[in-house]
Amino acid sequence: MIDESCIILARRYARAFLAIFGQRVTIEDCNYMRQAAHQLALRGQWYMFFDFSRSTTEEQQAMGALLLTRLQVPDYLRPLVALLAAHRRMQLLPDVFNQIVEQYFMQQAILECSISSCPVLDSQQQQKLLTFLEKKSDKKIRAVSKVDKRLIAGIRVQSATILWEYSIMKKLRDAQQVVLNGNDQ
Repeated sequence: MIDESCIILARRYARAFLAIFGQRVTIEDCNYMRQAAHQLALRGQWYMFFDFSRSTTEEQQAMGALLLTRLQVPDYLRPLVALLAAHRRMQLLPDVFNQIVEQYFMQQAILECSISSCPVLDSQQQQKLLTFLEKKSDKKIRAVSKVDKRLIAGIRVQSATILWEYSIMKKLRDAQQVVLNGNDQ
């Protein structure tokens, strides 16, 4: 369970970071930060090395630099890691990375979504769909496409804020709902 106060604090660190370093962040950096956040989340108590009261600021900075190198994230994140270590809040790093990505995407008007289809969309169909979504959302679309045979035939677009589906499976679900609701009366 994610503690809401940790997310709020992570969001504050992310906003402060982006206010200073936002011009340096790229989409590729966001990919690395997401991967790093995922790796750190899998490793549980990784941040305990930063909590040793005897470690000096220089040692913490060296550990932070090594951590960033291992995670393959940009070097300009060093001041952030140093700040979190100094505040004894290194456990927030994965959440701060995720918040940086989320805030960056909001600032850049980027919408991430998953596009499922059956059958596979050709490049022209994909481009038409992306253009349609960009016009409707007024955002740049960053999509991951996949084939979902459960759709039978059709398209499903899903993001954190959008769910749109036009498929035979949806039509069947809608028909089933009508039948079930009709039997309840």
